[in-house]
Amino acid sequence: MLIEGLLAICAIISVAYVAADKLPALLKAGGPVNAFSQGTATFMTALGLDFNLSKEFVALTISAFALTTLDTATRLGRFIFQELVTRPGKEQPIAAFLGNRYVATAITIALAWYMSIGSYLTIWPIFGTANQMLAALSLLAIAAWLRKENRKTFMVTIPMYFMFAVTFCSLGQLIYANLGKNWLIVGISAGLAVLSAALFIEAYRVFSNDKGQIPNNLQAQNQE
Repeated sequence: MLIEGLLAICAIISVAYVAADKLPALLKAGGPVNAFSQGTATFMTALGLDFNLSKEFVALTISAFALTTLDTATRLGRFIFQELVTRPGKEQPIAAFLGNRYVATAITIALAWYMSIGSYLTIWPIFGTANQMLAALSLLAIAAWLRKENRKTFMVTIPMYFMFAVTFCSLGQLIYANLGKNWLIVGISAGLAVLSAALFIEAYRVFSNDKGQIPNNLQAQNQE
């Protein structure tokens, strides 16, 4: 998150180097990539680099970053979809068909294409909530490990439960604001709400069971 914030600041500074009267023309001519490339190139000329060379280099970097990001996102989406439809030791014809790497990849790309044919605002509002849920999940994993190691967990559990609360509030607002308007966001928000509830229940089980007991490995060490 910190690196993303730093990248956003660099992007704003780079575009700010472009004069306000030139920015609309740049956006119309080449879109955000052109505006960012020229802004960054203008910034790099202060370091003694050639403007045209810098602009081409930045544009190439953006294109490579976009391609690698799309490739990685597609692979991860395919892996997640395969895990959802398949179960080890319980192979069924439909699950085997959906879990095929080519079929799973095609479905992943089709879903991404469907979400991209409209405005980015169709799906963008859900990203903030998804990040919050990932933060809660990360804190839950760390807290569970600390619990297993018989260490204090309050410095992790307090922000974890806070992130769960923020996630539920954000999901509720998204569902209420998009009822009858954007059913895609409503459906995804409802799914994330179910996942958040499952994670919350799992967190409660982790921290309510075996309170005060020493893990088995520590017990064995004490007996020795």
